Amino acid sequence: MMKLEDISGKLHELEKLGGLRVLTLHVLSKGPKNGVEIMDSIEKHHKMIREMTHNNYDKRLDKALRPSSGAIYPLLKKLEAEGLVLKGDDGKYGLTETGFETIRKLMGSLWYSLDKPVERGEIVIDAALNEIDSYISLLADFKKEKLQSKKETIRILIGRLTKLEDSIK
Repeated sequence: MMKLEDISGKLHELEKLGGLRVLTLHVLSKGPKNGVEIMDSIEKHHKMIREMTHNNYDKRLDKALRPSSGAIYPLLKKLEAEGLVLKGDDGKYGLTETGFETIRKLMGSLWYSLDKPVERGEIVIDAALNEIDSYISLLADFKKEKLQSKKETIRILIGRLTKLEDSIK
């Protein structure tokens, strides 16, 4: 699971590359929509990210919560010309296989996490486990002689982790 700062930072980076384009593809990856539904969904995504990051408020997310029709419809025509979307008989746009592959490559794991509410406890747990993993990697790079004097501390930590693992079985 990604941290809030990672999500916010990645969205900002994607925005610099053409955020409306990326968000439009992301929204369409969830199913066909017409222009108004796309604008509504993008606005919803922006609001959700703002709510998730309320303690780490990022002013960069303030601008353009809802794209205008003057931005969406020309973009949809462009995406259609590029073979990323198709307009159906019902007036709804859907992604082509190329469109799906493009959004997967651009957003990676963020593609999955944008629609799910992020629970703060889960973020803290993920951050702690990532930290532990990083420190284990760091310690593994030390020569064994340097770690020898810390063997008892390592054994105690292994015991604590084992108890934690046993408690969640």
